[in-house]
This record gives sequence, C-alpha cells and structure tokens, in this order.
Amino acid sequence: MSTKNTPRATPVAAATGLLVAVAMIALAVIGIHDLFVTQGWATGHAWARGAIDGVNHSTRADWVVPLAVIALLVGVLLLYVSFKPRRSTHQLVPDEDESADVWIAPAALGRLAKAAGEDVPGVLQAHSKVSRRRIRVRLHTTPGIEQDQIAQTATEQIHDRIGQLSDLPVKVDIREVTA
Repeated sequence: MSTKNTPRATPVAAATGLLVAVAMIALAVIGIHDLFVTQGWATGHAWARGAIDGVNHSTRADWVVPLAVIALLVGVLLLYVSFKPRRSTHQLVPDEDESADVWIAPAALGRLAKAAGEDVPGVLQAHSKVSRRRIRVRLHTTPGIEQDQIAQTATEQIHDRIGQLSDLPVKVDIREVTA
C-alpha cells in the first residue's frame, strides 16, 4: 500500500492560487491597456502612470506600518497554506495480504451502517456518523422493545453489512420514540 495514492481533498492553496491568478490577469489587462495607450493605438490615459504619480508625490502616513504588518501576516498565512498537507477523504479497506489498494468513503460506510440499522425489527429510523475512530449509529425504536437485544442485533447486522470494508468499531445508541 502506497501513501502517494491515498485519495485526498483539494488543497486549500487551490483557492488562494485562483485568487492570485485572477489578480495577475487584472494586472495584465492594465498593462495591455497602458501599452495600447502609450503606443497610440488607443486614446485615453495610462492607468498605471496615474497610480505611480500618485504614490511618487505622497508622504508616509501613519497607516503604512500597520498595513506592512498585515501584508507580512498575509504572506506568512499564504506560505502556511501552500505547505499544508491535504486531508485524506477515504479510508483504506483492510486487506490481509495488502495486495489491493481499495478505498471507501466514510459517507458510504455511514449509509451501509444506517441501512443495516434500519433493517432491524423494531427500529423506526437510524442515523449514522463515521469518524476516523468509529462508526456511530443512533437507532430510534418503538416503545416497549428490549434495547439490549436491539443493540446486539443491530451491531451484528452492521458488522455483517460492512463486512471486510472497515475495521472501525461500531457504537450503537438506542433512543426510544414516545408518541
């Protein structure tokens, strides 16, 4: 089993990369506009020249230092985001000889556990939640049914349904529905 083939989520840096790309495209549009104006191919005035002239004749203001600190913090945040590892989106299906590289989504495990719980006699409704450590199933049962028996039957059915797809422990919670 190779960790390089692990299904992973889209990196957070993808969103920031998209924003930086849009900003670069905007700068390119401004540059092309200014090129056309300075070459005489279009009428008007250069946008970048006005911004540069405005900055050239200004003096340092009190807000410059806090802005520089904020820009530094944003830069450090972007560096952190670019190196942050992507989170795993699927769980490896246990395999004795480790020859297969099969993954399953936690949502699929949850649906299987929910369906198995709803198939137990006396269960009205089931809800499931899969974490990295366990599969938790909450069963809503009819009143007057022995909860220990329902929990044992549900746990067995969930293990039978999930089978070899996961080795996560199953926790079954029983809630009795009152009218």
